[in-house]
Amino acid sequence: MPICDMHMHTRISSDADQSLENNVLSFCETAIKRGIKHIAFTEHYDIIPDPGAITCDALEAKEAARLAKERYGDRLDIMHGIELAHIHRPECTAEGKRVLDEVNPDFVLGSLHINDDGTDYYTMDFSQYSDEFLLSSLDDYLSQIIHFASFCDFDSLAHCTYPLRYFHMHSRLGIIDMKKYSEPYSELFRVLMKRGKSLEINSSTLRGDYRQPLPCFDLIKLYVDLGGKKFTLGSDSHHYDLVGTKIDEVQEFIKSLGVEGVMTYHNRQESFVKFD
Repeated sequence: MPICDMHMHTRISSDADQSLENNVLSFCETAIKRGIKHIAFTEHYDIIPDPGAITCDALEAKEAARLAKERYGDRLDIMHGIELAHIHRPECTAEGKRVLDEVNPDFVLGSLHINDDGTDYYTMDFSQYSDEFLLSSLDDYLSQIIHFASFCDFDSLAHCTYPLRYFHMHSRLGIIDMKKYSEPYSELFRVLMKRGKSLEINSSTLRGDYRQPLPCFDLIKLYVDLGGKKFTLGSDSHHYDLVGTKIDEVQEFIKSLGVEGVMTYHNRQESFVKFD
């Protein structure tokens, strides 16, 4: 069973199921039923004035996490996290710092959803773009996420092959051989290791027919081969029924590579949680 789920979005995030039952308490109940020991609520906070930006009321998210800890803290290790996106952009850096100072989360998941040129994989009409454009946008994404990882304030880097989720969802480009991108991803992983940051394995794409997490199995192995040891695991669930889904598959894979456990965070301090 999954030991943890460090990437979850309740109805507080604007892109999640907005039904009243899709709240922190339902997420906690599901985690307990599934034997998960550690969870982090990581509501979206995209810091860009873009129509595709996904965000939340950060103080509401903090209060919801407090309520969850109060009610379930004796049965479940609950962390108040935030998924903070685009803080690498100069116009977003100050707002990112302000949010972190205001909400003081346990855990910061760093992410990038929209390229600096405005390419928005979540909302774009893929029928309007050529394969050449999409591959070029992947190169741009990679360049930006390396920049993001090099100096931004975060604990774990989320879904570092994010565009692939939408390429596959819209049946574009087929299954890309990510070994062709081993050089830039090696650079990214070395930056994470040098800064002591974790790499997220995001299991969301294993719920469909893609059959690869984000990043894919080949890139996870590359990270470990380079000496990477710090992982967080997350389902990226936007509904309580998806808590922990497919995380057991990535757990078994990294165990096969010799990884003995994963990271959790409290008050921005990391803890190593050993697999049972």
